[in-house]
Amino acid sequence: RPPRSTPLYSSAASDVYKRQSVNLSWRPRIEGNQRIRNLTFETGIDYYANNQGKIETREQKLQTGIAFFGGSAINLNATRTFDRLSRNFQIQSNISIPIGDYNYDSYSIRYNSNRARKVAGNVRYQFGEFWDGRRESATFGLALKPNPHLILNLDYCRIQVRLSYGSLNTNLLGTRLLYSFSTKIFLNAFLGLRRSRHSQPPQFWRIC
Repeated sequence: RPPRSTPLYSSAASDVYKRQSVNLSWRPRIEGNQRIRNLTFETGIDYYANNQGKIETREQKLQTGIAFFGGSAINLNATRTFDRLSRNFQIQSNISIPIGDYNYDSYSIRYNSNRARKVAGNVRYQFGEFWDGRRESATFGLALKPNPHLILNLDYCRIQVRLSYGSLNTNLLGTRLLYSFSTKIFLNAFLGLRRSRHSQPPQFWRIC
């Protein structure tokens, strides 16, 4: 897959970030197997550079998985992340990650049922390093398709983060409604709720 380059803008009007990504994938078919359709091997790199060309975030990903004839799939992922903080990153009111360079590894396993059915589900478990500590999360998703025009997605995520500066436990609940009036007109609405001992800023959502 060719490199992609996309300009991104942070909450500060003067901050402009450029994203580039490269991905390679191989999906060999399994001949003679009545259950497994193909295997998946994929690797990629994403990085964000500021307006001075310096890399602030880099993610190197490695994925392997199995796709079944019934439409379900299971995937294993390993991600190595580099983050450079030019200012303190406040995760919650009493926890702030200081300026510096951080390298950390994380892993996840995900299962998806057949998304073409009227009722589909997925589950994902993620664990590993996070900044200077550890992170663990479990995500459960349900997709309902009562008719060809309406799709309702329900997602729940439980997060546990342990850092040298503190710890937090958070529950995230999200609902997304997609209704297509025609091939050109559709409605996409999202509602997210979270419950935590402390309040988190909007950027906390990327943890899950």
